[in-house]
Amino acid sequence: MTQLASVADLNASQGTNFQETDPVAIRLLELASAEVIGYCGQVFESVTGDKVGVMMEEEGIWLPQRPVQQVTELEYWWWGGYQPLVVGNYGMSPSGWLVPIFPGSWWWYPGTWFRATYDHGYTVIPDEIIGVTCNTAGRHYGNPTQTRREGIGTYSISFDAKNAGALADDDKAILDKYRRQRMSMSTPTPDLGRLDRVLSPW
Repeated sequence: MTQLASVADLNASQGTNFQETDPVAIRLLELASAEVIGYCGQVFESVTGDKVGVMMEEEGIWLPQRPVQQVTELEYWWWGGYQPLVVGNYGMSPSGWLVPIFPGSWWWYPGTWFRATYDHGYTVIPDEIIGVTCNTAGRHYGNPTQTRREGIGTYSISFDAKNAGALADDDKAILDKYRRQRMSMSTPTPDLGRLDRVLSPW
């Protein structure tokens, strides 16, 4: 499973003293990483040659994973098959927004399905993501059952209700700028062939 932070990061952030190969620490980081990835809808790690089907909206196409390093191929769906586009026919912003260089082309209109092959993700995971991952792993370690209140006799302790889950509100606020916003599309999906994923634009 993916780890967005190392055991050394966890020790430095949470004051723990796990060995680098400690299975408990590794599992904590795997669980925390899965929650961060699930919340953001982003894989974060560098991926090469990813294929995805996307539908054009308004005046361009959103590629779902960020940051986009490069687009190696872009094809549009026409008459039961994909037709390649020349690289010079479209431009791309760092956020993965693809727009036509020559607007008005008959194949470039809202509702058209495209298939993109592209590289994305971070070669070095941002410090904010590492920090949130370590914080989340630390909460799993300190409160593995996500208990909000427990007591023995007359003694009781309450945990912060809003942060009883693994991802705290403050951490979610940090992650929101990395989060992919999804849109639902009612247009039927054509036969997109063999893809790693088929996603609506966000």
